[in-house]
Amino acid sequence: MQFLDPSRPTALYRLFGKEGELLYVGIAYTPEERWRAHAGSKYWWPDVVGRSVEWHATRAAAEAAEFCALRSESPMYDDSGRQGVGAALPQSAPNARHQADDLTAARLLAHDISSGHFPAWSVLPRRPVLAARYTVSETAVATAIYRNPSVSSWHPRWLVIGPGGVPREVLTTRGYLYVLAHKHLGAGTFSAADLAQCVRLSTPTVTAMLKRLVTQDLVAQMPRQARTSVRFKLNLIDDL
Repeated sequence: MQFLDPSRPTALYRLFGKEGELLYVGIAYTPEERWRAHAGSKYWWPDVVGRSVEWHATRAAAEAAEFCALRSESPMYDDSGRQGVGAALPQSAPNARHQADDLTAARLLAHDISSGHFPAWSVLPRRPVLAARYTVSETAVATAIYRNPSVSSWHPRWLVIGPGGVPREVLTTRGYLYVLAHKHLGAGTFSAADLAQCVRLSTPTVTAMLKRLVTQDLVAQMPRQARTSVRFKLNLIDDL
């Protein structure tokens, strides 16, 4: 398998049948090599009589174009997009639809993270929201999240980890919210609403979590002034 280089120019290709019908949409760094692979693995390959290629500056751009093409052009055969999947699945492979959904969810989640739609140090939406976004099952979403190396568990939610990751001992002793507050807001004072907006959680949820960190002496609650929100300040951030 080729190493995925997000900065490398990437081709979006389309494969057509004898009547001009769209059979397949895909992306590749080297389309000719991908087509040779298809010839040896895709049962529908003999139907291909035409091809087109358009180049994009980055893999993320190609993935975005592929996503739009899959949703709007409905290729007959495709194992990477929800539309058209049913036509491509042999009846002898009962698990193929689940595998296709898993692949779809994995690709679209990876694209949403690499493109910044779900930025580093943010909390992913809940599984039903992602399932609706990707038009796949919640099980496929759960599989994609579990397998994505950029996502880490924050029970019962999931967190997009940024460059450099987080030391395991920090997460064990201080928790994700402490890390997120540091990554987004640093050592200055902030309100629960400030942090909630950064990490895409509700203000009441963040407030309750910050209060627990206050009792652990990880966050200091600053003196409250009249007509202002409660302010917080992080302790012990030197090792992050």
